[in-house]
Amino acid sequence: MLEGIYETNGKRDSENGPVYDEEPPTLPQQLVNISGRNFGLLVQKHTARLQLTFSDQDIARIEDEHATLRHDVASKPLLQISIAGLPPRASFKDSWGVVGLDAKVRYPRLLKFVGGLASPFATTATVESDFSILRWEKDAGRGNLEDFSLEGIVQCKAFDALRYTR
Repeated sequence: MLEGIYETNGKRDSENGPVYDEEPPTLPQQLVNISGRNFGLLVQKHTARLQLTFSDQDIARIEDEHATLRHDVASKPLLQISIAGLPPRASFKDSWGVVGLDAKVRYPRLLKFVGGLASPFATTATVESDFSILRWEKDAGRGNLEDFSLEGIVQCKAFDALRYTR
């Protein structure tokens, strides 16, 4: 599932803010506007990664579920209006919530696929910063740096929470 993670980089604009213009389509309001052919190309682009957690049959079903979503929106006027009314930057949860509770039943593979696309990988910038503050250098255990950093943050937050509970 983490194949190619070493080539992953966060993108920043000139003011060091996040760049949003290259986000993959993950929301129903985006997916209903993608043709079956273009969605198939998106799935094909991620097939090597998908094969680590999905069977070939499940990968094919992702495209079927996309077609079902498009059909459902086209054939259900209330769903179409609800999706059209979503703001462009609606959250993943809110957007899929409009589709309804049966989304997990009707499109389970599609939701898992786009949920994976919507999940950003943590960057190593915060870990590098932590080691700079500690004045440590990376050593042979550098593969565990993120775990170390996370553990420290969790312990600090737990300390603060426990300190104020008296």
